[in-house]
Amino acid sequence: MSPMTITVATPNNYIVGQLVTLTVPFDYGVYQANGLTASIIAIDSTGLIFSVAIDATQFDPFVIPTMYQPMPAQLTSAGARNVWNYTTLPFHSLTNVGN
Repeated sequence: MSPMTITVATPNNYIVGQLVTLTVPFDYGVYQANGLTASIIAIDSTGLIFSVAIDATQFDPFVIPTMYQPMPAQLTSAGARNVWNYTTLPFHSLTNVGN
């Protein structure tokens, strides 16, 4: 598998192992990725370039539309996965109630 590379425009707090969901309107190309959820497998030193566990070799290329789009392509966190320490609040209850 060849991981999909994603570049974002703004600083963020994503971490390796975190799940993210892609929202890609049709006019941006790569519509095959719309709605997919994947794990971040690598982040570059700037924090703006990610590799995710999606094989996009057969997907259309990403393009920025020339006309205004009411909704941009988005990368959003999917759930509350804390991979550094799963006992850290607020992601894990001390009494394990509700988990």
